[in-house]
Amino acid sequence: MDTLTRLQPLFAAYPIVGLKPLGMLREGDVETLLLDDAPQPRALLLQSRSGFWSMLTDPDHPAPLRALLDRLDWSRPLAFAGLWEPLLPLLSERAEITWRNPCHQHHLTPTEAVEAQLRELRGDVAQLGRPRDEHAPLLLEHWPYGASDDPEALAHIRERISNARTSGWFEGDALISWAMTHRDGSPGFMHTLAPHRRRGVGLRVAADLLLQVITAGWIPFCHVVEGNKAPMGMIARFGFKRSPDRYLWLGTSP
Repeated sequence: MDTLTRLQPLFAAYPIVGLKPLGMLREGDVETLLLDDAPQPRALLLQSRSGFWSMLTDPDHPAPLRALLDRLDWSRPLAFAGLWEPLLPLLSERAEITWRNPCHQHHLTPTEAVEAQLRELRGDVAQLGRPRDEHAPLLLEHWPYGASDDPEALAHIRERISNARTSGWFEGDALISWAMTHRDGSPGFMHTLAPHRRRGVGLRVAADLLLQVITAGWIPFCHVVEGNKAPMGMIARFGFKRSPDRYLWLGTSP
């Protein structure tokens, strides 16, 4: 039995909370995977290729996850991504939380009506296409999480262009708007060059990317840092729903 099949009951119990770890497994963004020994695992702890840990269990019955967390080396700093806030006490009892970025998770439940709306918003696909490797410096220049002279960040952008679901809007040979999925399958990297904003091209690119995610059989989701109002209009336009609990990006120290 493969890992995803074995974990299906856990993800079925937490279909929204589990979107990020499930996406990491589907995309192959897992460097370390720890499961409890039950025939049907009740907890998972996994580490991405970028070093961030993610985890899932029933917060009312945390013993299986506690056992997995005991296997980590808490004598050094650790980082966690997309942590479901009800699970935060399991970290606080082991280490000091040195930084945190609270987020809200939003998801879009696929239905025929949703897909029809996305196709309408996408419109004519004649000017849609995939960003190419030659566009990597442009994408990095407008990516807020990597310096334009950082070779690792450039390599990450190039890896996403090659392996992610992507969409871009072209006028002639010029790429003016783009979006790609992150390594957990969530849509991101969305940007439209300033002179071309307020024309609806970013909306069309985003709609195209969301259709690709849905066609793959996935639920589109994203995390928005608390207080960031910039993407909320587009999120509302597509009909995303906000999860009731917060999710955290955080770091610990001994």
